Amino acid sequence: MLLSKVENHVLISVIVPVYNVEDYLEKCIDSILAQTYSYFELILVDDGSKDGSGKLCDLLATKDSRIICIHKENGGLSSARNAALDICKGEYITCVDSDDMISPNALELMLEYAKKCESDIVVTRYFIPFSNNILIPETAVVKEARTLVQLEATQEIVCKSTRWEACGSLFKRSLWESIRFPNGKIYEDFATTPYVFAKARRTTFIDTAVYYYFQRSGSIMRKSESKVSLDLCTIAQELVSYFKMTVTDGGALANICSGVLMELCSRTDLAAKNINNNREFVSVARKILRTNVRYVLKSNYYNLKQKIYYLMESFCFHWLIYCIHK
Repeated sequence: MLLSKVENHVLISVIVPVYNVEDYLEKCIDSILAQTYSYFELILVDDGSKDGSGKLCDLLATKDSRIICIHKENGGLSSARNAALDICKGEYITCVDSDDMISPNALELMLEYAKKCESDIVVTRYFIPFSNNILIPETAVVKEARTLVQLEATQEIVCKSTRWEACGSLFKRSLWESIRFPNGKIYEDFATTPYVFAKARRTTFIDTAVYYYFQRSGSIMRKSESKVSLDLCTIAQELVSYFKMTVTDGGALANICSGVLMELCSRTDLAAKNINNNREFVSVARKILRTNVRYVLKSNYYNLKQKIYYLMESFCFHWLIYCIHK
């Protein structure tokens, strides 16, 4: 579907943090420059790369006036995204990791639904290729779309953790005016996007993959997920406290808090099974899980088996967890 002339003048800011991805960056950028919707600015943030990524950013910028390059000292993924958020000018923003790719109509499709559904956020799905062999992303076709209002959307996002990543979604820039990613912490999306979704009036969920997520051993996300950190405990506590202060509906509060706690629970389970686990993290996390158990028990998002799993992890009954998963 072709967008109207008015919509063709809605600027989208595409944010791409760059760090030591010389071998992958050009294919990522090519997938963005090939978009059917052309009115965007592409902000490349070279986060102190030690390979040729920075020079490649400059070279690509000479070939397309829509590309803006920022060079900064290494500060991590959050710092790089924040640098772009501070200067971007688009009415909408979206994030793409520098070793990933997007479908050729990703921007057009997300903007179309943002306008048609009068939504502040459009959330899509992502596709994980079975190998890192380079492929050409296909044109996405929408199978199903639904729009939810504030609390409904927040529950959907928090209780279904695969949907809260900053990548693969389109956000109104105004939602980010007082929000930034936390510098120096991992789980940066978990620490940030729930607050953004809570500010949105309407959110549209598209059951279609437009984002191609390539898993490689050296990526920032892979490194973060392999590291158990007390950051996650702090983030979970802050989110639960925030929603307790801002959500007055008891049922919605139980669902939102239980989604946060279930994410912490799954990470605690993985850490506890690791022979090299961070015992301090496991101990602190389980205390948080026990303190807030009432939210999970009241939630209508999780079934009895999931609630029992939560209780078993909270109170350290691993042999029962094993039986449940059998």
